[in-house]
Amino acid sequence: MKSVCLFITALLFLGFKNNLDSQKHELKTLYITALNQRNDLLSSSNENYFEINEITSELLSDSSIDTRFKFLSFTDLYKTARKEKQGSLKYHRINHSSISIDTIDINFTEVSLRIKKGIFLKKKLSFHRAEATYSKMLPYKPDLRFVKGKESDDWKLIINKFSNNSE
Repeated sequence: MKSVCLFITALLFLGFKNNLDSQKHELKTLYITALNQRNDLLSSSNENYFEINEITSELLSDSSIDTRFKFLSFTDLYKTARKEKQGSLKYHRINHSSISIDTIDINFTEVSLRIKKGIFLKKKLSFHRAEATYSKMLPYKPDLRFVKGKESDDWKLIINKFSNNSE
């Protein structure tokens, strides 16, 4: 009886792990599609910085990502901002919201990171302080909304804030 319970538990665990892997793969695909919809970033000649999160960390090795998109940890973004002449850097955060089983919103938040020089005392002495300002304000409006087709498992882009027309 114990071996049967262990066998069933193992099967359930493996099925759950495979389901999580497929969901992560779908999100990765949607993130790549979302990045490719950002014509404003693709047309700029500058490098565009993005903060790494759980999904974007997997995009580092993806060859379909434009080379002008740089994915860095917050520590590396901080170091890059310190090296800039003005001591500031604009970068983006990408997040997703699962609205329902078949609807996912992907949002970009622009963050301005400014490094102030001086003498600051908070827990310890430091000579730099980071100040961040975020672009997102209320009310909530999705940047990109993807809906899964009823007949097929394909995701369709129905809202695109970065395009002149919604698809």
